[in-house]
Amino acid sequence: MQKNFLSGKLTEEITGICTAQDILALQGRVEKVMVSDGVIIYVQDIVELTRKEKQFLLGASPRAMLALFRASQAKAFLQERDFVKPDDVKAVAINVLHHRLTLTPEAKIRKESTDRLLGELLLRAKVPME
Repeated sequence: MQKNFLSGKLTEEITGICTAQDILALQGRVEKVMVSDGVIIYVQDIVELTRKEKQFLLGASPRAMLALFRASQAKAFLQERDFVKPDDVKAVAINVLHHRLTLTPEAKIRKESTDRLLGELLLRAKVPME
């Protein structure tokens, strides 16, 4: 099998498991997952903390915040819920924000970790009690 792959020969036909329309339909269902005002404020707080963190050159952008909302909705959808919980936000925040943040040169010299800093920010953000 590996030799066939390396030589460019496929031994079996690859078939798709969903169509583009299927993906668009799923995206539409994810967009309908409700995000409460408390969770909206929570996400805004997390993003604001990234902007205040002195070890980041720049904090998370508005597009990063929107991506965090959408990923949180997708997480809730996969858990078969029609609403986002703060735990959904926590579960996806580091993966969503990691590549959108750049450490300062000083933080890089100290071998600081973006993931560790984000983890600390998540602990500092005020979790809604809804």
